[in-house]
Parts: sequence; structure tokens; C-alpha cells
Amino acid sequence: MKHQIKEIIANADNKGALLEDITYLVLEDNNFFNINKQDSGTQFGFDLCANKKNTDTGKTESWKFECKNYSKKIKLQDIAPKLIWHTRNHANIDHFVIVSTTSLSNDLMELLETHTYSFDINVWASDTLINIIANSPKALERIGIVNGSYNQQYVLSGQLYERTSPITLFATHELNPPFSFHYLKCGNELTKAYSGYQFRYLISLKNTSEQTVDCLNFRVSTVDYVSNIDRVFVQHKAKGVFEPIEVKFSPTTTIGSAVSILENKLVKLNPYESEIFALTLGDNLIPGLYYLIISIDYILGDRKETVNSTVFPLHISNKNEDHLNLQVFGKHYDDAAFDILKISGEEWTIIQNKLQRLETTNTIAYLGRTMNDVINNVVDDNWCIRTLEFDCVDENTKQVSLAQNSKVFHDFDIPLNPNVLYTIQDAASNLGLKLP
Repeated sequence: MKHQIKEIIANADNKGALLEDITYLVLEDNNFFNINKQDSGTQFGFDLCANKKNTDTGKTESWKFECKNYSKKIKLQDIAPKLIWHTRNHANIDHFVIVSTTSLSNDLMELLETHTYSFDINVWASDTLINIIANSPKALERIGIVNGSYNQQYVLSGQLYERTSPITLFATHELNPPFSFHYLKCGNELTKAYSGYQFRYLISLKNTSEQTVDCLNFRVSTVDYVSNIDRVFVQHKAKGVFEPIEVKFSPTTTIGSAVSILENKLVKLNPYESEIFALTLGDNLIPGLYYLIISIDYILGDRKETVNSTVFPLHISNKNEDHLNLQVFGKHYDDAAFDILKISGEEWTIIQNKLQRLETTNTIAYLGRTMNDVINNVVDDNWCIRTLEFDCVDENTKQVSLAQNSKVFHDFDIPLNPNVLYTIQDAASNLGLKLP
């Protein structure tokens, strides 16, 4: 039966969707609840999420699942972009699960074996996955195996990678979220990346042990690099301020290579001490989409180990790239961005031309709600570009009247789920206020 399961999954027309369906049913058969599929346009984070009660602690835990139905081994760059966002909201994830019909590559295995994420990483891959499916009645029925013989006492299990390093390396953009995100279309791939504009990436090191640790050989490695970018959709919002120690670097385009930072200086961390650095971009930058990882070697006693950050995508813009720039108020909208990247070339060009004409007027163009729309609770049926007129108070200050109604500038004809919109309640919460 297990060979039959492999054949069905490998030869399916829509292999990715089938594996997600199967995983969903496996979770139902194994006492998971609140099971949800991620929207198809979202390319980062996970495919499914679910909750499960920990029978030892009684705690309800959050699980995220990334499904890969490939014919080749899963590489580091296949999973790295999916892990990045989970480090920024530790409370929202307890387990990350890689669900794969094939085995994992050596570079990915090495990262998992030394990872320092705050959550456990589980792997359901190759024969382990087939065994899990073989013991799920609902999953077997989904692929047409109705009379399968399965173990009713089967306990769901896979390869578990727990955090083991005494050094915690937490890395995230300084502004979290940053001033702007770049959404890119590279062939058939859609990606969300940090912008190279005012890029500052914070590295927080903490020694959780009772011994002094010497940290050395700070470096940034390029996991993947893409030079051919079809379209770039940029969403801008407000930024904040913070001033840690600044370190400049220029990433390499050579996959697998690294650039040294801190000029090989040694950083000594006393027991329970922390240190924070800010990575900023240096000179001689080559445009493209980089997937980067920060690695730091350290010495604890007589042991030399390595701690790695999560992989993060960084886009260095090229003036010849096909850009579409819009403001957003309150939050960035990932799903809308990925849908907009897939609109026709004709519509894309029409919008660019209309926005170019706006540049000569005192007008700001927004994706979705403007500030005034949030206050007035304006909700559109489709994703739209809305505009507001402003007055120039001085060279650096623009003023918008709250009494002004925004205007629909372009309708994308892409249905809008009002639940994802930034609201007046969100604004109040960000300010620490409670509305009646």
C-alpha cells in the first residue's frame, strides 16, 4: 500500500494542492483542531496552521505546516523564506513542520541540527510521511484507498529538531515592520522581500549559559540569488527610530559564499549578557534578490560551535526594474500584492502611466484604505487604489484634511476580504488604547 501511496502523490496533476489536502486530513485524524489553509497567494510562512493540546502540559500549542511535493531533495532555499517571518512573533508558533515527499538536502539538515529558533522544527519527509499517510483513514480515502489497512494505535511522529545552542541569535528588521516591503515576480515565483532602501537589520546575541562565551567570525552568507526580476510592487508606510551599534556589509551574489562583518573582531559575552548590532548596507551593491543568513562562530569552554539566524530575503533595486509604488496606511497587504503582481501587462502599464501623471499633482495614492477611510470605516468590494489630496506646509511636511473623502483611482477587480483591512481598533491598539 505504501508504494501505491507514493505513486498516487508523485503522479497527481496538482501535486502541491493534493499534499496540502492530505496533510489537512492527517491533522483531522490526529486530534488537531482550528485547522486552516493559507491563502494560495501567500508565499511566506506556511501552507496550513492548526492547534493541538499538549497532553503533558495541557497547553494548546500552535503548529504551522509547509508542504513540498517535489521530485528532488528539499534544499535550504526551498524552506528558508518560509521560516523567516516566524521569528518575529514567537508567541504565535510552537512547532514548524516540514512536510515533504522527498528527503532533505545536507545544507538544510545542517541548519536544522544547529537552529536557534524559539520553536521546535519537525520533519515529516519521505518514508516517514508515507507511513503517516498510511495510518490516516481520511487521507487514504482522499487518494482513493478506501480499504487500507492502518494501525488504529498509531502515534504521529517525525524527526524532531529542538533548539540546542546556549547562544540565542535573534535577527529582524529594525522597524519591524519596515518602512517598505518589495513584492517581486520572478518568473512564476512571487516573493516578499525587505527593501534595500534604509535597510537596517538588528542582530541580538544573548548568552543563556553560566559561562563566558567568545563570539568570532561574524558573517553573512548568500543562500540564493536571483538577478532576473520581472515586476516589483512596493508598499510604503511609516517608520520608527532606534540607534544600536552599526555594522556595514555588502552581500555577495555567489551562492554558498559569505562576507565577513565586524572585521573578525571578537565579542565577549559574559553569562546572561546581551549585545545588539545593526546591519546596514555598504557600497558597491549589485542589484537583485538575495536570500541571506547570518552565522556566528562562538567558543564555549573547549567547544567551538556555530549559531545561525533565520534566512531573510533582501531586494537591492535596479533603476531599470518594472516598479509599481503605492502607499499603505497602517499595514502591508501581502495577499493583495501577490494578486496585483499577476495582473495583465496592459493593466500594469496603464496604472503606471496614471500614477506617473499624479506625480505632478499634490496627490498621494494608496493601496486600499487611506487614513480618512479608516476613520470613516470605508470598505470597498474590490482592492482599489485610492487617492487623497494634500497641502505642502513646508518642504518636508504634507498635510491632509481629515474632512476630505478619498477617491477611487483604480479598481483592480480583485475581491477584497474586509477582515484583513487595517481598522480604527488596530490603530488604537497600536497606541495602547482601548475603544469603547
